[in-house]
Amino acid sequence: MTILTLLSLLTGMVLGLRFKVLVLLPAIACVLFIAVSMAVARGEILWPALMATAGTASLQIGYLAGVGIRYFLAASRMSGLRSGSLANSPPARRAAH
Repeated sequence: MTILTLLSLLTGMVLGLRFKVLVLLPAIACVLFIAVSMAVARGEILWPALMATAGTASLQIGYLAGVGIRYFLAASRMSGLRSGSLANSPPARRAAH
C-alpha cells in the first residue's frame, strides 16, 4: 500500500506540472483499477477500499503540489523578467556620426 501511495503522489506531481485538472479523471480511474487488482490478487476483502482511497487522495495531493511547484516556477521567472526588463535600464547611447 505504501508503494501505491508514493507512486500516486509522484504521478500526481508530474501531472500537476504538465496538465490541467481534467487529467485527474483518467488517472483516478487507473489508480482505482490498480488498487482493486492488487487487493484481489492478494485475496483481501477490506483493503481494496482503503488502498483505493489512499491512492486517490495521494494522487490529488500530488497534483496540488505539482501545480504549486508550477506556479512557483512561473512566478520566479516573471520576477526575473521584471528585474531584467528594459523599462528600468538606462537608455542606450548612440555613437556620434
